[in-house]
Amino acid sequence: MAVAAKDPSSSIDYHFDWGVNYLQGAEKIINVSFAVHPQEAGGVTLGINSFNDTSSWTSLSGGINNHSYRLTCTITTDSARIDERSAIIRVQER
Repeated sequence: MAVAAKDPSSSIDYHFDWGVNYLQGAEKIINVSFAVHPQEAGGVTLGINSFNDTSSWTSLSGGINNHSYRLTCTITTDSARIDERSAIIRVQER
């Protein structure tokens, strides 16, 4: 599982590439959703979610210093396949 660091005061974009080792042939992403766990006061919050045929991304802000969060992205493809990937976001003062 990928790990990314972010400062509590920064806003970052996090990207998942589904074109490598998942999508088959001309298969395309048609829907995405993102979730952050744990959800807590002052924790990491999601901003704008976006996607194209082979990638998905979201913006993240906030977070409590020295806390870790699991960011999960779930996609649906035009072949009706559903999958999810997760990453750990570690919040650290820089």
